Amino acid sequence: MGIIAIMAAVSLPNITGYLRSSKIRTAQDQVFTAIQKARGRAITLNTQWGVSFVMESRNVYWIHIEDPQIATATQVAQTGRQPLNSMAPDPGLSTRYEMDSQVRFAVAPGSCPAGPGGGNQASLRFDRYGSRAFPGFVPPPPDVAIPALGLAGGTVTTNGILTTTAQADATICLVDSATGLFRLITIGAGGRVKKG
Repeated sequence: MGIIAIMAAVSLPNITGYLRSSKIRTAQDQVFTAIQKARGRAITLNTQWGVSFVMESRNVYWIHIEDPQIATATQVAQTGRQPLNSMAPDPGLSTRYEMDSQVRFAVAPGSCPAGPGGGNQASLRFDRYGSRAFPGFVPPPPDVAIPALGLAGGTVTTNGILTTTAQADATICLVDSATGLFRLITIGAGGRVKKG
């Protein structure tokens, strides 16, 4: 009995710590996978306009294909860049994701324990080569401005992607409001996504 009690006393803190961190790890995995999916779809579809990862709120995000879709028996052919409509999403273009209610994107300055926290971008776009860009970002000359993401129907975006320049790595910080634990996701200019 004594040996069992000692083993339980030693393992209990580890089990408790694992359970406390499971929500933030799950959210990090979900966001990481969604960003990887957006990049993969941009490459696979050989997109003309791109595939975007868009933050709608502190725990809701979208993967949105901006390319027009080919006409079907029930749908008319589309032209031009397709807007994201969170009120009436097109399932062929947009996929909505929601994290656990206590896990959130760090959007306010100082809200990420890892550093400055907050962000200055609400979305990022992958092109046909898998490279990352920021819709609406106006770089210094001689670079050209990147077309803004089309928004329609009540979409509210949240600036939770932190970047300093178009060439620097972008960072997304997720914070568990109940435990204070955090996880980072980094997206390089070339499109490489990694967990931090």
